[in-house]
Amino acid sequence: MGRYMNSDVLYLKIEDKASGIEFVDLEFDAEQLANLMNQSIAYMEGKVRGLSVVGKRYVSKTIQVRIPDKIGTYSKKEIANYLLEYERAFEKSNEGWKLDKYIGSQSSISHEEDGNFANLKMFQYVDDDINILDNPLGD
Repeated sequence: MGRYMNSDVLYLKIEDKASGIEFVDLEFDAEQLANLMNQSIAYMEGKVRGLSVVGKRYVSKTIQVRIPDKIGTYSKKEIANYLLEYERAFEKSNEGWKLDKYIGSQSSISHEEDGNFANLKMFQYVDDDINILDNPLGD
């Protein structure tokens, strides 16, 4: 809430516990709050997003993607471009899963005997009554 320190405006965020998505952001003033307290209608500025995953559970798994030797590990731009290509093939062969290509932390790239790897997260949002395989990629 620190970035919302404005005495004239109040902010309300609503987060879905299952998915971890903040799906409603409302902005209102003291008069609108008073209207709400009196159980009358108050019109507010706001944003709604992520409704397709509200109520679903966030499931993730860490995977390693081998970085071709010709790219190396010092150019994040080259690695990011390679991962864009990888993502297209990944999402075609792993229906419902998305790939988080973030490589900004120290643990994003690992150097091992058999090559260099990007440590990425694959994720999806599922209904609680659907069982996710322990090993969705078969590795």
